[in-house]
Amino acid sequence: MEKDEVKIPACNELVEPVLVLQGSYLVELAIARSLGKYNVPVFLLSRGEKKPPSSFSRFVKDTIFNPDPLIDKDNFICSLLDFGEELKERYGRRVLLFPTDDGTLLLLAQNFDLLKKYFVILNDPQEKEILRFSQKIYFFQTLQNSNCANFLPLTLFCEREDDIESIKKNISFPCVIKPSEKDINFSFHGKYNSKILLVENKDDLEKKLIELLSENHKLLVQELVNSNPEKEVSWYGYRSKGGEIFGMTARQKRKSPQMGGTATFIEAEEIPQVHLYVHQVLKALDFWGICEMEFMLDERKKEYKIVEFNPRCWLQLSLATEAGLNLPYLTYQEVYKNVLPKPIIDKKRRAKWVWVKEDFLRAIIKDRNEAFLKRLFKWLPQVLGGCVYAIHSFSDLEVTFQRILGGPGRLLKKFGSSLHLRRG
Repeated sequence: MEKDEVKIPACNELVEPVLVLQGSYLVELAIARSLGKYNVPVFLLSRGEKKPPSSFSRFVKDTIFNPDPLIDKDNFICSLLDFGEELKERYGRRVLLFPTDDGTLLLLAQNFDLLKKYFVILNDPQEKEILRFSQKIYFFQTLQNSNCANFLPLTLFCEREDDIESIKKNISFPCVIKPSEKDINFSFHGKYNSKILLVENKDDLEKKLIELLSENHKLLVQELVNSNPEKEVSWYGYRSKGGEIFGMTARQKRKSPQMGGTATFIEAEEIPQVHLYVHQVLKALDFWGICEMEFMLDERKKEYKIVEFNPRCWLQLSLATEAGLNLPYLTYQEVYKNVLPKPIIDKKRRAKWVWVKEDFLRAIIKDRNEAFLKRLFKWLPQVLGGCVYAIHSFSDLEVTFQRILGGPGRLLKKFGSSLHLRRG
């Protein structure tokens, strides 16, 4: 994109805007709605010419269309730089930019040296390099060498076939395999429809590791702390540049798929042990910004162990906002106003979050342990009272209408694609 083609939408120049990079539309919506409560202008940066679903939100001021980085990454970055230069000239400062999934975070991290001239991108308080925070090897090795080692699961790294024999000797079964580094194409998740692979024995472990290494994955092998998804909890929060930490905890009640999947129904729950561990982790990493951590209960020791770290806004962000922990606005205040008011968290206000469509599929269609009507009447009271909804909001109804009206078209397109694949 040529510089003279950049057009900044009309905006109150006294109120600094926030940019949201298209990735997960649920996260895009959560950020826009969180900032919209305070009339902060939000611009959505597209990845391609197709209009993103979140652009229909009344809290998204405008959509800035960019090339698709999966097709032309260099031109995409040039487009961001041109837009960033215009914004910096208009506002006299760098503009806050949020990624919305692992792919967009990785894209920004790989080009951080270029982008940080015009954008504020969280993670490193020194703003030197942020790619390491997206790498599980860095995360777990840093914690292994700190005072956090006591609440880490056994974690072994596999970068070449020579590592396999040692891993087989030291790991217990069943165990899990994870990619230690993600890619913008989500190739691991795309192939296995999961963030992890469950392995039952040594032969299966060796076979899977050789296969994944041949696909150029860097891997880690980890003990399975607990196979019950209801024993997994999350911490959501923020650490300021000065080291102040604000956060809350929630239990992941349902996931899809159950092992290594995405939470579809969560409920706020206070877990003091997790807060204590989080403070140690964030200090060891010297992390700045919004993040989510996942912990699994080790029932043998009655202690939680950390299994996942997401250094960005996550899918269930709107639950924190509704509880009074408005993390995007907290970031906005620190970055633009240099203030950090302590949030007042009220988890009883709306203590549950649900992604209705996916949770219906998980709780009613896939789970067949009970009769259909019994499952349905057990599920409905859970999702109808005191819930924060992933998509629907009475203050932002156009998004709901667009998803409903576009539903038949999406189904037909999906059906047509599957039919074409069968014929092929």
